[in-house]
Amino acid sequence: MRRIERASVKATMGTQVSYFTTDDDGDFSFDLDPGKWTLVAMDEASLPSKPKELDLMQDTTGIRIDLFRLQGTEDRAQGRYLWYGLLIALGLLIALYVALHLAFPRQPVPLSATLSTLIAQAQEQAAAVDKTSGSAALAATVADIRTDLGIALAKSGELTAVDKEVVAGLADEIEASVQADRKDEALARLATLGQLVKTPPKATVGLWDRDPWRFLEVLMWGLAGVLVYKIIITGWYLRTQRFYREGIVMHVAHIITTPLLVLVAVLLLSLATLSITLASGNQLTLDLSDPRILVAVSFLLGTSPWPLWGFIEDTAKRVTGRGE
Repeated sequence: MRRIERASVKATMGTQVSYFTTDDDGDFSFDLDPGKWTLVAMDEASLPSKPKELDLMQDTTGIRIDLFRLQGTEDRAQGRYLWYGLLIALGLLIALYVALHLAFPRQPVPLSATLSTLIAQAQEQAAAVDKTSGSAALAATVADIRTDLGIALAKSGELTAVDKEVVAGLADEIEASVQADRKDEALARLATLGQLVKTPPKATVGLWDRDPWRFLEVLMWGLAGVLVYKIIITGWYLRTQRFYREGIVMHVAHIITTPLLVLVAVLLLSLATLSITLASGNQLTLDLSDPRILVAVSFLLGTSPWPLWGFIEDTAKRVTGRGE
């Protein structure tokens, strides 16, 4: 164990960021505002240290930050092979993702299976009578349609308010046509309502909206994120630093484990709703259970394997009561 001279120490608290450099003996000192700071030490020949929490309201003498030295055989050729392999892997992943979405397109989701049955029943009853206004059975079925339609529209989260008004208004028109004995008009509007119930506007679902397949999409986006991160970091090491052959093991370990960590993190975050106050004072609410938001979060988490690992580790400690 030896001290590292000229290492950088980054201190952050909220939006405040300060940097310090260790002296020839590996020591450092700081002059920071009171509060809880997070320290991270960095050195070009070492891995970044784990974030260290520091409360300046308490004793700050004797702070120690450990760095793990990068040691191994420099091999730029292996680094280039890894970089090209990462590019190919990302391209294949994108192709697979697109192919799966083309093979399993989104399909309309019926508004209600019960409604489809009732509408078909009403069409048969209307076609079987001469005067729709005198058919008690038809009137009862239409009343059931209106009741079930109201329940289905209330539960629907895909339809817009305008779409719901159009569908509800169509049910009113059917009832008015039946009462006014306009048989052809009632049959035509029942057919229209039946089609809307079977294929409602925007209410579609695909393979990726169902469990457990949506978790596969999270894994794929997490994998895409870590591949992008590794392409950038490997290219950076090849361009400005040294690439060590032994580091390939760490890169492969990240590629394998990060998507699983992303899945765990996303499952935790999907239980929450995030509210953000913008500079204009407007409130923005994000439902993290929304599939579109989940895949975006999955990709972002995949590009940050080290903070992601820290998040999972801290959460596990809190859950198991080992947070302190």
